[in-house]
This record gives sequence, C-alpha cells and structure tokens, in this order.
Amino acid sequence: MTHSASLPFNHPCNFNVLMEMAGMEREHCRPALMCVCSERQWLLWRDIANLVNQNFLFWVQSSDGAAGKQGLTALQVQSTSGVMAIVYSVGGYKKVLFKISGIPSASELKRALEEALKEFQEQRKRWLELKRTRDLKQQQDMEYIESLVIDQEKVRLEENSKYCQTEPLEEDEDEAHIHMSL
Repeated sequence: MTHSASLPFNHPCNFNVLMEMAGMEREHCRPALMCVCSERQWLLWRDIANLVNQNFLFWVQSSDGAAGKQGLTALQVQSTSGVMAIVYSVGGYKKVLFKISGIPSASELKRALEEALKEFQEQRKRWLELKRTRDLKQQQDMEYIESLVIDQEKVRLEENSKYCQTEPLEEDEDEAHIHMSL
C-alpha cells in the first residue's frame, strides 16, 4: 500500500493507519475522506470519484462491517445510515474538517467537498507558516545558546590565564649574592 493511493472499498486499513497517512506533518499531505455507507449509497456518489481520487486519501467501508463500525465510532457518529467525513491529523490528534450524514446528491456532495478541500489547503498553509516560524525561532535560540557558551568559555579562559601568568620574581640582592657565591 502506498501512502498517496486511494484505498478501495472495504480495504482492511484501520482508522489509525489512515490518520497517520493524513498527517499534516507529511510532505505530500492529503486529507482523508472517510466514507462509511452501504455499497448502494456509494454507487450513487460515483460521480465524484475523480475529485476524490485527485485530492483525498480515500477510505470507504460498509456500515455493516467491523471496520465501518470502527470508523463510525472514531467519528463519534451514532447513526448507521452512512456518513462521510474529511479528516486529517496534526500532532497525532484527529481533526474533522467536514462531516455529512444521510444521502446528499452528488452535486451537493461535490460542492461541499470542494469547499472543505479549500479550507484544508488554507489550514495547511497556515500550519506550514507556523511550523516554519517555530523552526526558525528554535534555530535562532540554538545559535544564541551556542554563542553564550562560547562567550562563557572565553571569559573562563581569560580568568584562568590571569591566575596562571607568573611575574618574574625579584630576588633580594643579598639572597642573590649568597646564591652566586655558593
């Protein structure tokens, strides 16, 4: 399984793997489109397949299966009539960008998905800017700490060199004369 491919109907991938694949931290991040519905409902939405395949990690499960029930639980949905949600993760926490229950028409669904995708892209742009700013600040902090350590080392070396410097000893003339005569 590749990290950028859509997952076919009833793929055994679990929700946690899906959320990892939809992590905002990933370089080529795409939000995950989770669909828990009957196969009949899914067939009604086939018109949006191109939009989905181009822009989302896709995970569709039968509402009757164990994985579908896991998806409904993860999305905190009580209904088993079907749900579609766009989710992604940031720092290991899931974010639900869009959630719809029932059976909307393909055109309503397409419009809603396009709006949610636009919102996701704006959020990702803000997140990347925040990450860049945070990384830059961290780098500046590290450089500052490094310069402080260097400055402290210079001061320590200067202090040590003051104590280690020996001045020429002045001998008493009488002592020098005694040593010379011996």
